[in-house]
Amino acid sequence: MRIAIIGTSNSVMTRGWANALKKISPEHWEIENLSLGASPSLYGSFIISKENIADNFDYALLDFTINDQQFLDISNLSLEYLAASYTGLLRHFATDEAVCTPICVFLPQRAFAQEGKNTDAYNICTKICDHYGIDYIDGFATVQRLAKGGIGVDEIFADWGHLTPEYQIVMAEKVLDFLTKAIPKKPRPEILMNAPKITAVPGGDIEYLNGEVRTLGTSFARHQVTSLREGGSGTIYNAPFLLGILHWIDEASGPVCFKGSDVNVSKALRKEWTKLFALTHFRKPVRSDGTIPFVFGEKQGYLLERGFGLAKTTQIAGDVADIVGFLKSDADPIAQGRLLLETLGASETGIA
Repeated sequence: MRIAIIGTSNSVMTRGWANALKKISPEHWEIENLSLGASPSLYGSFIISKENIADNFDYALLDFTINDQQFLDISNLSLEYLAASYTGLLRHFATDEAVCTPICVFLPQRAFAQEGKNTDAYNICTKICDHYGIDYIDGFATVQRLAKGGIGVDEIFADWGHLTPEYQIVMAEKVLDFLTKAIPKKPRPEILMNAPKITAVPGGDIEYLNGEVRTLGTSFARHQVTSLREGGSGTIYNAPFLLGILHWIDEASGPVCFKGSDVNVSKALRKEWTKLFALTHFRKPVRSDGTIPFVFGEKQGYLLERGFGLAKTTQIAGDVADIVGFLKSDADPIAQGRLLLETLGASETGIA
């Protein structure tokens, strides 16, 4: 059985639940971890389409709730954008070619475990799963049950959003139990009509000028990147809405400017951490008028957007942008997400 794990930092950590699962799972299970720390669920659509996960794996464990909620908290995602992102993520598993069953993993942040209530991200994503017939592992209920049973939140959480090693193992055991009983199935077919098609831009639809191709990475993940420096530029084709960039973070990472049909955006790619990959998304998707030109460096007339993980005091300018690829949507995810929330019943989710 082939299993893909696609999530954020709880899935990436050396003593996280994904590594714990590998240690306790049957030997004949092949588990591949494609997670990316500090990423929203938009990243899932990038890597699933880039690596053809839905066509080649038996199960995919999707763990994004903690970061999606954090992105809501800091206004990097809207409720509509989140609804479109998560439904677009699950859409990949409903196509005719797909053979992979998605299983969503919902984990809470420490604060919400203390307060004993659910979050907007949890409410929206569980509604999406229920509506389209997708199974999920409810870590919210597990953590709240542990807390009510007298186990202190400090024992469960190492910090604001990461479980302690002991409870990473508890989560891994819960995932293992769930997988041994899981029944292969696809999301309901209506998701193909209701959800935006969010995918990585194919390499053939990206034209680079003055870019250097090289391979960068860590022991966990490696990608081929195109490095742009002063004078480097390019054009993206067949991307009605540009949603984000997957890139390498370096001490010298500089911004890239994108020219859309309704807005020009300078996207800062530097973070407070380095030597890792990141998915940096646009707060408002960049609409295309057929093509989206981009150029490296700081330019006049472009709205600056700082990505998640970049403090207001951090320098923007840099010497290079190392780009793995871009994320696109066939429809406006904000408008699509609004319709999705109406379909799900906003009043039922507790969202006004």
